[in-house]
Amino acid sequence: MGDNSIKIIFLDIDGVLNCHESKSRCDGFIGIDNSKVKCLSEIIKETNAKIVLCSSWKSDWERINKSEQGQPGNYLDKKLRKVRLFILDKTNDNGGNRGEGIYNWIQEHSNIESWIVLDDEIFPDYEKFNIMPHLVKTNFYTIQGGLLYKHVDQAIKLLNEVQGKGSYE
Repeated sequence: MGDNSIKIIFLDIDGVLNCHESKSRCDGFIGIDNSKVKCLSEIIKETNAKIVLCSSWKSDWERINKSEQGQPGNYLDKKLRKVRLFILDKTNDNGGNRGEGIYNWIQEHSNIESWIVLDDEIFPDYEKFNIMPHLVKTNFYTIQGGLLYKHVDQAIKLLNEVQGKGSYE
């Protein structure tokens, strides 16, 4: 791949960076666990991947106009910054399903070497947009849910395989 090729992590938040056991809070909702952020940091350290937000949290996160960002977006940035992680961008589903937003983002960027989706849900259009082979599925409800070291290993392996955009036929 070219020198400017990138690896992408499409990141969900709830069920990935937290779980039903999480004690942290943000605006009265479940917050983000430092242990889960540490796992994400491990993936990025080993792959140099960039984060693209596909979570519902993206409605409160702004790439450029940070003054227009909601409290959850500020909280998310602060949690990630503690371990020197930053969000590159976010998907736009146009009110559609999450898979379509991921697909559209990939189509708009020609320099993708490999990509994964960290998510605790399988959205109805994941099959249609060939996302399943790229999915590292976590679980919100299991004991010690969210992003775990077993997911870290799977994510690193997938990201270090040169994939390109893949086919969507």
